[in-house]
Amino acid sequence: MSKLAIATNYSYSTDVTKRQVLSFHNACKERNIDLVEITNSIPWSPNGTSCLPDKCIYLDKDICFATELERQGIRVYNCASAIELADNKIKTQLALCDMLAFPKTLIAPKRYFGYPSDAELDTVEQKIGYPVVVKEAYGSLGKQVYIANNRQELAQITQKIGSQPHLYQTNVAESAGKSLRVFIVGDKVIGAARYHNTSSFKSNLEEGGQIKFAHPSTAHRNAAIAAAKRIGLDFCAVDFFDTEKPLVIEVNSNAYFRGLEAGGVDVASEIIDYIMTK
Repeated sequence: MSKLAIATNYSYSTDVTKRQVLSFHNACKERNIDLVEITNSIPWSPNGTSCLPDKCIYLDKDICFATELERQGIRVYNCASAIELADNKIKTQLALCDMLAFPKTLIAPKRYFGYPSDAELDTVEQKIGYPVVVKEAYGSLGKQVYIANNRQELAQITQKIGSQPHLYQTNVAESAGKSLRVFIVGDKVIGAARYHNTSSFKSNLEEGGQIKFAHPSTAHRNAAIAAAKRIGLDFCAVDFFDTEKPLVIEVNSNAYFRGLEAGGVDVASEIIDYIMTK
């Protein structure tokens, strides 16, 4: 019997993440693959892991732990360097901005403590204006994305963020509450979905959004494949604004796929079949 590992993090366990892991277990069972679950839950030491399968589906974002698995010769899907790029919205844009379009963006300077200077907020007002979208570099499910309609709101948001790395972006009004997610495995598109939220500028399901199966344009398909290749992801979801031409929101290395499953796409099986042929 073939063996495959799957790595998760104990501190982020929800009904959705458990369902995702169950999908992988079911797909492995159908293929007579023994799926060994690794829960990142206790302190570890270098060279402290042993007797693990030589391939691992990595559903965590602990870059150091992923790096250690790789150092021991385990092929991690996705690899540590790719997860690190995708997990940071600033690094993602820097990796892709020469080949794919993003909304007009200003990246906040690193701040060790305190709040933005008046000069920083002045620059945002002058070069982007209102409304302006503020995104923390790290964040999931839309929780670290904000919108400011005036100077007071911008000041309040940036004070809340504090010294966390973040960026400022033009608000894409035509795509308010709407987005397109294209899911990639290997070098092919396996499915896509449109998200729509009438109560927020964010389309995330967790923010009240609704989902329906979609047929992305050739341009969006090619852009998603190109993004995955450039970052080095074996599987991912590339999120676009709902615009005619591809305009990137972000790239997700550990995207939830329950929406595609509801549309009849067996994402877990696609990922496992891809991994086992490598």
